[in-house]
Amino acid sequence: MRKLLRSLTIAVTSSMTARRPLWVDTDAGFDDLVALSALATEQRLAVVSTTSGACETPEAGAGRVATILQACGRSDVTVVAGASAPRVPVKPWLTDAQKMLLRWFADRSLGAASGPFDGDVGGAVAARGAVDLLCLGPLTNVAAVLASGRVTVETAIAMGGDAPGREPEFNFACDPAAAAAVVENCPSLTLVGLDVCTDAFAETTELPGIIGSLCSADACAARYDPLAAFCASREGSFEIRDVSYGVDAAGRVVGGESRVRAATRLVDREAYLGWLRTAAAALPR
Repeated sequence: MRKLLRSLTIAVTSSMTARRPLWVDTDAGFDDLVALSALATEQRLAVVSTTSGACETPEAGAGRVATILQACGRSDVTVVAGASAPRVPVKPWLTDAQKMLLRWFADRSLGAASGPFDGDVGGAVAARGAVDLLCLGPLTNVAAVLASGRVTVETAIAMGGDAPGREPEFNFACDPAAAAAVVENCPSLTLVGLDVCTDAFAETTELPGIIGSLCSADACAARYDPLAAFCASREGSFEIRDVSYGVDAAGRVVGGESRVRAATRLVDREAYLGWLRTAAAALPR
């Protein structure tokens, strides 16, 4: 009976509701910027670090993140340009998305903030004390900070991975060793994988302001990282289960010895869209 109870899918009861400072690590793609815009309405957003992946370099990503946060009225958030992911698979969708993102900034005369940006991710996060962590890109920075022992991460949610046995998901494929290290060592880790994000996709063309504009430019901008941000923001937003995972040398999720939690289903799509609408309405136009 105990084994059966442990295996049952349960609603997520994220201790992120304790409202510790939030550290977000991102590769600053369209969906990352939607997630950050929504989280900008939460005062606990404290540090955003960048890596490469959806963006060309951490510095370029940091410039875009800083610009979006300033447009959202959150110039108080610390933005750090971290390390590049060691291998970024160049896919046609990635090339197209990078071009669209550059065009989106140019069309709005938003020119990305130029920095210079601090490069010490661990130092910036450690200055906040114990934090909650949201990972939206390759896990290069996160693995390095965890290995340093400088930062106390209480809970972590990562948009990454896929169902075991499937092809490597982009974030994990950019740095499989970092993904494996985070899955093995990160405390209270919940994975919001590609599978659950794809299943939960909702149309968002009716959203206003910055969030609506980002979603209109990229039809998938509300599909991935904002769902992980919603998981971090709203207790009970996903059903989850306990799993034993590892990550292989290509970045595939496989069965393993590390006990983590995996989101399995978005509980309420309308609640998710309502969260995005509320955030969009609260931001400067």
